[in-house]
Amino acid sequence: MDVLKRCSRPGCGERAVAQLTYAYAQSQVEVSPVAEDPPAGAYVLCQVHLDRLKVPKGWKLIRSGSPGLVPLTEAEIESLAEEVRRVGLGLEPEGTEPSLSSRPNLVMLASRAHLRVVADTSVSAEHPAWN
Repeated sequence: MDVLKRCSRPGCGERAVAQLTYAYAQSQVEVSPVAEDPPAGAYVLCQVHLDRLKVPKGWKLIRSGSPGLVPLTEAEIESLAEEVRRVGLGLEPEGTEPSLSSRPNLVMLASRAHLRVVADTSVSAEHPAWN
């Protein structure tokens, strides 16, 4: 029998999408999908309260399974990868379209989908980072 669980937060009656379990000895909080029979001491939260979740300073947040969280879309993953690449290569800020022609020392070695392998030709093989 599928029982609808409600958020544990006082005054909230929204449907629970995740459960929280505190491991005090390890200083960690685990967020996981709502179990049919949550363990003693577990809290169940709705999406709003899950989004506002903050763990104590120095504690680790562990997410297991897919606790009702909205997964990243393909476009969001591509955008994140692009921003990481921009920062790593020191390219122009978001909103400007960088091109390899504006950085003559960069050469595209390969590309697949939204990812690119780029080499900096100004760095020689004798560079300490290569050894």
